[in-house]
Amino acid sequence: MKHLFASQFLKSKKNLIASPLLFFIVSHSFAQVLDVTFDLSSYAGGYHVACNGSTNGSIVATIVNGTSPYTYVWNTGATTQNLTNVGAGVYTLTVTDNASHTKTKTVTLLQSALMQITLGASNYNGYNVSRYGGTDGTVASNVTGGSPSYTYLWSNGATVSGLSNVAAGTYTVTVTDANGCTKQKTTTLTQPTAMAISSITSTLHNTYNVSCNGGSDGVINLTAIGGVAPYNYQWNNGSFSQNQTNLSAGTYTVVVRDVNNASISGSITLTQPTAISISATPSTYPNGYSVSCFQCFNGSIAATVTGGKSPYTYLWTGSQTTSTLSSLGGGAYTLTVTDLNSCTKQSTTTLTEPSSNDWSMSGNTAINANTTFIGTLDTSSIALRTNNTERLRIKNDGNVGIGTKTPQAKLQVAGNLIVDSLKFTSNASNEIHLLGTNSNGELRGVPKYVGLASCVQPVLAWYNNPCSDDGSVYLEPITSRVGIGTEIIPEDYKLAVKGKIICEEIKVKLYINWPDYIFDKSYKPISLFELENFIKVNKHLPGIPSAQEVSNNDGINLGELQTEMLKKLEELTLYIIELQKQVDALKK
Repeated sequence: MKHLFASQFLKSKKNLIASPLLFFIVSHSFAQVLDVTFDLSSYAGGYHVACNGSTNGSIVATIVNGTSPYTYVWNTGATTQNLTNVGAGVYTLTVTDNASHTKTKTVTLLQSALMQITLGASNYNGYNVSRYGGTDGTVASNVTGGSPSYTYLWSNGATVSGLSNVAAGTYTVTVTDANGCTKQKTTTLTQPTAMAISSITSTLHNTYNVSCNGGSDGVINLTAIGGVAPYNYQWNNGSFSQNQTNLSAGTYTVVVRDVNNASISGSITLTQPTAISISATPSTYPNGYSVSCFQCFNGSIAATVTGGKSPYTYLWTGSQTTSTLSSLGGGAYTLTVTDLNSCTKQSTTTLTEPSSNDWSMSGNTAINANTTFIGTLDTSSIALRTNNTERLRIKNDGNVGIGTKTPQAKLQVAGNLIVDSLKFTSNASNEIHLLGTNSNGELRGVPKYVGLASCVQPVLAWYNNPCSDDGSVYLEPITSRVGIGTEIIPEDYKLAVKGKIICEEIKVKLYINWPDYIFDKSYKPISLFELENFIKVNKHLPGIPSAQEVSNNDGINLGELQTEMLKKLEELTLYIIELQKQVDALKK
């Protein structure tokens, strides 16, 4: 249009000059309108910048019509025709040509929404992995914004949108969209602490978990830690309880599971003593019986006990409490043994005896002393009894003992001997009516003298002075009890001394209840508070007899007293050790 108008103008110059108004109208009607077109940057998803917030957008402006040169003014303040390295937004361009014509036009650069990543993890009762060291964790991702499609790169090298079968730890995912925009997100998967059996113990019965062989009083106390409580328990004996009672000896295994089915196992072996065994050995005489004759009472039983937990206590038929019995007749004898854990065992032993027909009780006739006799055919001795008490013994060497089983001469009498006349063969004219000792302690015959009638003589006595008790020794013939300086011998005592005793050594054979058990771990002495209260009330130590008890009992047993004193000393040692521990703890 512009060029056509100029050509017409040259051809019709004359007319144009003549018609100025017409020229103005034609010129205005045929001029082109100034305009602007835009060419915008382009990225995947229809966006003009690659990433949300990035500044890699551009606008290329193309001027249509108008008269150059042109001037440009953008709403950003830029005066260039084109814009580069700009972000998303609204941009307005005002173009002015050389004829002062203007054109204003607006364009909008678009950007994607901000990329957002949401991560979701597996949940096993509060933990992302079900058990310590497990690999069952999962992480799911959800991505919004940006320009799909997305690619994924995890810190463990995985390139999938979500993770599965992973362990506890920290995981970071980097998501890249179609325009290369990236976003990172980190999550940490948690796991429970490791399951463990912190303690599995059993009560002891004097070093054994079960008190008696074959018993069922064992217990197990179990404590588990870690994992996710509560736990369930499964024992190899079929029980589902945490702790166990009424158990016999053996090995017990438990599997502990938490709510996530994580498990830990443990075991404990309960011990028991060996079975109590009683070996009872009866006496045996040359005649093959346990007693030497019919209705004799010279049998014996010696019991040996093994197994269980010593020391043992013994109870026989008839209430005897020793391991060995003597002076028994024929018959059955039952022994009940009880060990330290109160376990019991019984054993019955039968003592055999000859029948009454072994001897003729109504006398014998036509006796030939050379072929028929009372006695032995071997090296055994022969004894005569009355009231089941041996009165006379003839040893195989021909020595005869009255009141003694071990005669050392052709005739030895243990007890009183009364004769009408006693003469020494070396001095037949010297009649002896009393035996005593001279000043050297040698046994001598004492002749009868006038003053003897005023002396009080014991049944069996050795005198330094026949008319005085001083220095006399008394011997009871049946019980073999001895009195020195006194003929009063308390019952159940073998020796009574009136006066002082001096010796270099005294040994008391006392084995039962010796207080070694004080240092056993299961032994607990009474508290110092209880001890103090006892002393305040009783004025003496527990187990130690009071002065009144000593007086009432007419003395005290030295062996028992020594045992109690040792027990108190060992308990005192335990108190000192405990106090030292408390002192050391206070120092810290």
